[in-house]
Amino acid sequence: KLKYDGSVNVKWFGAVGDGVNDDTQIIQIVLDYANTNNNIVFIPNGTYMINSTKNGTYYGLMMHDNTYLILSPNAILKAIPNDSTNYSIIQINNKTNVTIEGGTIEGERNNHTGTVGESGMGIYVVGSNKINIKDMTIKNCWGDGIYLSIDANNNYSSNIVISNVISDNNRRQGMSIVSAYNILVTHSWFTNTNGTGPSAGVDLEPNISNYPNKEITFIDCHFINNDGYAVVAGNYNDNHNINFDQCKLVAGHNGWAIWFSTPEKQISRFTNCTIKGPAVYLINAICDNCFFYKDANWTKSSYVITCSYDNFTKFNNCKIYAKGTRPLYIEGSATKSTAKVFNGCKIITDGDGAGNKTMVVFLTSEFYLSNCIFDHVGTEPVDGFVVEGGFSQKAENTLFSPVYRHYYNTQGVSENYGIASVKDGDTIPHGLFRTPSIVNITTTVENHIASVTSDSTNLTIHLTDNSGNAITTAENIYWFAKV
Repeated sequence: KLKYDGSVNVKWFGAVGDGVNDDTQIIQIVLDYANTNNNIVFIPNGTYMINSTKNGTYYGLMMHDNTYLILSPNAILKAIPNDSTNYSIIQINNKTNVTIEGGTIEGERNNHTGTVGESGMGIYVVGSNKINIKDMTIKNCWGDGIYLSIDANNNYSSNIVISNVISDNNRRQGMSIVSAYNILVTHSWFTNTNGTGPSAGVDLEPNISNYPNKEITFIDCHFINNDGYAVVAGNYNDNHNINFDQCKLVAGHNGWAIWFSTPEKQISRFTNCTIKGPAVYLINAICDNCFFYKDANWTKSSYVITCSYDNFTKFNNCKIYAKGTRPLYIEGSATKSTAKVFNGCKIITDGDGAGNKTMVVFLTSEFYLSNCIFDHVGTEPVDGFVVEGGFSQKAENTLFSPVYRHYYNTQGVSENYGIASVKDGDTIPHGLFRTPSIVNITTTVENHIASVTSDSTNLTIHLTDNSGNAITTAENIYWFAKV
């Protein structure tokens, strides 16, 4: 008996691909045939209408073990309009070694005939292993573009690679990861999610807390203009070792860039990422060489970064840029082990849009600043900005621009440590740092020399010219402080 071992074209079996006729049954017959005969299934250009609602024990097109499905670049699998709360155009249920490549998967959100539910999926993966989804667009789904989950027996979806995928204009999520293990997502875009919450580019949200997401990595991915979140991982214990490398996360103007939490000792990392819009919570996370940016067009928060829980967060060599808004709101760390740490970071306020004498930096509870620069560009507010904080802090070799010249501590004492416009002999309350020893102080005027002495209450500024003559006209100084 002869056996054909090449790829099989669904049109050989009668699929039409005219955007009108229902091609579901014929394409499923081809998938079943290919599974028996170890063939690749090929879908040529055309629009193939798929009945994505429940049919027997599955939804839409059911993949088998060892299936390789290739869609031509202009091939579309499109859901037939329905009123179902749940559907999937393609389902991979307890299967191993499945690849889906090319073309477009398109939902029916614009023609959905129902009004409730949020679980109409493009590709639904449950309890499956060794899955590869690549080089395709998934769009306009009533729920999520891609959904990865455990099955009814709590078997993980695992060892999944998603590459060069665009998930756009889906109603609930670009992708949901619900109890999955060892997932790699590369060179993919999750954009324009809108319609019902959470409305995230990617949502990492296990439904069962004993089955957390583990070892999830995103490389060179873009999460852009999603209504709710660029990325959200909101349940504290449910996400272990989640990593973003060279990614771009940009919030919709009414949303969040990051809302992210991971449990202690299960650190998540953001490395070489660009994050635009408000970033909040970042619980047990390390950010290396990241750029954070927010301007007044993002309205969800007044701050670029908010960290307000008793959990560890560390920022290494990051740039935090606040244009007409406020850079940092840091609180909640009760012990040194959960301190918020900023090492080698540059924090910039731009313009006076945050408001004259406004609190733009809030630093309280346990935090550490090491080799950081707080700088300002553009128009300055007349009276500068306010730094507010408590006294359980440590700062080493950290420079504050003169614009940050007011300090208010959370014990209710208002102080002005006036690092701008001082002259020889002026005194400054210690303010932000309880008992600092100044390791360096410089004036902005060429050929002038600045130094400082300190007692238990004040810093005394000494300003002279090169000949040792006291400077009696006020000028700006910069200073480094060390506790």
